[in-house]
Order: sequence, then C-alpha cells, then structure tokens
Amino acid sequence: MIVEAIDKRTGRTIRAEDAYSGQRLQCPYCGVDVHPVLGVETPFYRCYEGGEHKNCICKQLDRSNRVYDPQLTDASQLFDNLFHPVREKEELSWESDEDEGLIDPELEDETRYGNESEYGADVDTDEDEEEGSKPAAEPVILPCRTLSQLWKAEIHEFNANDRVGSHLRSDIFLWYKDFNRFFVRRDDLGKRVLALRPRWPVNRSNAILFAAFSTDRKTNVRKKKNFVLVFDDRREYNQACKKLFVRNTESNGISSTAPKYSMVLVAGDWTELDEEKYMAYKVETGDYCYGAQISNFSSKNQIYALQKYKIKQTKEQRS
Repeated sequence: MIVEAIDKRTGRTIRAEDAYSGQRLQCPYCGVDVHPVLGVETPFYRCYEGGEHKNCICKQLDRSNRVYDPQLTDASQLFDNLFHPVREKEELSWESDEDEGLIDPELEDETRYGNESEYGADVDTDEDEEEGSKPAAEPVILPCRTLSQLWKAEIHEFNANDRVGSHLRSDIFLWYKDFNRFFVRRDDLGKRVLALRPRWPVNRSNAILFAAFSTDRKTNVRKKKNFVLVFDDRREYNQACKKLFVRNTESNGISSTAPKYSMVLVAGDWTELDEEKYMAYKVETGDYCYGAQISNFSSKNQIYALQKYKIKQTKEQRS
C-alpha cells in the first residue's frame, strides 16, 4: 500500500495518518493524484476514480507491501540464483499443475512443476502476508532474484537502453520487440532472460525447442530464431514438458503436442549453435530462421510460465 504522498504545493512528504480527509496529493513514484483512506487500522493512499499508478514500484505497492525494484537488481546475483538457487533441493517435487487432466507429452510421471517459493522465488500471488495478519505500514523493497520478480517489476516495460541496476535492460532481458536488433546476430547472447514461445519437446535429445518470432513490416515475411534448452536429467525434462505442453486429440483420433503458453520467460547462458549440430534438434521446415542458440538447463528457476499468455484449451483438445 502507498503510505506516503507528496504535497505538490509545498513539496513535502506526508504520511497517510497525518493527512486529512479529502486532501489531494501526488504519488511519490508516478505523480498520479491520490487521496488518503482514513478510519482503517493502517491508513493509506488510493488513486482517485479513473486514475491509476504508472510506475512499477507504486503498482506493486498498490497491491502489496512487498516490492521488487529492478534498480536494485545485481545481474550476477540474479543469474546465480536462476541457475543455482541456494534453497533448491533435488528431493522436493515440482508443484502440482492447476490444469488437471493435461496429458504429459511422453511419459506418465505424475510429478509436476515446482513452486518457485521452494527455491528462493516469490509465489505468484499478491497475498504476501499470512491470512489474518496485519499489513505492514512500511513497504519492503527488494532486488529481483527470480523470473517471477522480474515480471512483477515489469521489466518488459523498460526500453532496451534503460538502466536496470548497473546494466542496460537488454543486457539482462530481451523482449519480442528486441528481435530485429539482437536475435539476427550470429554471436552468443550469453547470460540473458528471453521471452520465447515454446515450440515442442525433442524427446530423442532431452531438449525443448523455443522460438522468437518477428514479421518484417516492409516485406511481411515472418522471421524467427530458435533456442534450444537441453536437459541432462530425463525426469526434469519430463516435468518441464508437463508444465509447457499439452497433448491435443483431434476428432479423427490423431494426437499432437501443443504449447500451453504463447510466451514464457527462459533464462540461459546462450551460445550460437551451428547448423550441423542444430539438425539434432530440428523438427520443422519452412519459415526463414536466423539460426539457433543453445543453453543447458540446471535449475527450475530458469523457466517461468506467464499466465497472461496462457493458451485456452478446449475440452476436445484436453481429452
């Protein structure tokens, strides 16, 4: 919650409990007009009707007292936690998927994808406090250490050259709008988080194929670049497939594997894959492709499915 606001006439910061009813103040982060909500255990500021917060910090504060600030993020610590989270324990099972009835693309292992909170990540919920507990008056502002936290901090709303900690946003995260600038290059992308579309599992190689797409506005030609995430552990591979894919069954009885999301976040240490080696993972033809990059999978924290981009499945497809 927002507990402090700015008096635009004097420039003074006023806490909600010190404001008077109906006082018109400004959000200290984005400048939107707010008014105090009094008569509650912890007074706070709310936008006037029709107004909304614009900054990632105040947007989070409007829902919770726990805030993730990209400006506090240290890239080396972020990637260390994504690849080798301190709290990860191999014996912990992956979290049950909410979509009951989804069929594993290959095996019948019923273990599902893990709850990020078990591995130092933030659960995708706005209820950071225990039920029945008092909300803290002072917000807790933390650096981003997981993909969930990066998404909550709206890193995708930053421009490529905006600063995120001591790095440019594009040094840490690449969005689909960055395709033409970064993905057409033939050099290694290195440690980066990418917004990608799951394509399909490659069972013979224990790998999942992802892709980034773009359409040339002048020629209307669809372009893409492929990204391969390789798993050493077959069980981890299966669990990732369960999270990202579903088995569709058509009316004629023919089944095929389809992605459950049109976009997910994937962290990797990406290196360029030459065409001969890429043939081990290639399944399709057509669509001009700007090569492929490859990374190893080492932690569940490397994949974060975006609920906003979940593809609706029909009953027929899920049967």
